[in-house]
Amino acid sequence: MAIQLIVSDIDGTILDDQHRISSRLVKTLENVKARGIVFALASARPPMGMTEISKSLGVSHHPLVAYNGALIQSSALEGSELMASHCLASDDLLILLEYLEKDFKELSPQLYSHNHWYAKKWDRWTKEEADITGLTPEIADLIDLVRQGQDIHKLLIIGEATEVQAFLQVAQGLNLSSLVMGLSKENYLEVTDKVVSKEQALRDLAQHFHIDLEQTMAIGDNFNDLPMLKIAGCGVAMGNAPDEVKEGAAHVTSSHKEDGVAQALEKYVLAKM
Repeated sequence: MAIQLIVSDIDGTILDDQHRISSRLVKTLENVKARGIVFALASARPPMGMTEISKSLGVSHHPLVAYNGALIQSSALEGSELMASHCLASDDLLILLEYLEKDFKELSPQLYSHNHWYAKKWDRWTKEEADITGLTPEIADLIDLVRQGQDIHKLLIIGEATEVQAFLQVAQGLNLSSLVMGLSKENYLEVTDKVVSKEQALRDLAQHFHIDLEQTMAIGDNFNDLPMLKIAGCGVAMGNAPDEVKEGAAHVTSSHKEDGVAQALEKYVLAKM
């Protein structure tokens, strides 16, 4: 069956190791769009951290899956339709923030709400994230923000890998049933509502566009991509993905430094039509 919907990760997938987009990929996507195929970007990033990438790829009119699926927009354009929104339960979120405040002061928590990024402090980790995304956070008291009823789509915790993983062990022991936690990098802990995943986002998009899962393609490089790679009709792991991710995908393409996404689109989508 011909592919009608493609969902692709961004970091380590679309972007190379210098956070660049290749001209080959842009050209390949022109051919993909000409065939009426929906191409959605899916990332742990906020929508505002995906908009310029979407524009550079020429897919601004296509859906954005932000915060790993906690927020899905119909496009990267202003005034786009909100297709899905899943916020963190404030009680469970406050428990995590209070643990961070008390016992893990060296870690750097960040909160994301729609198109807003809030950081507790401007430290090396916040600066590093700002440099990567090209965005600037609002410095705020995160606990107060949650207590005031602000919708929060994602909690991101950054720090030294050993400390982040130590906090993850503690957090998992709290049995906060409304939340799902996972490492997107060895020192990046992402926390979202339990219903949130890229797999569910792929299902939601397929249902919205009335496309069978067998006619979908998913591309990614990390553990949070693996569930969507497994359910897609054509799951493609990047060459730079961990072995477990590559083993779980139907196909493996070249790395993000070698135009792996463009190669996958050319081989599994365009060559099949």
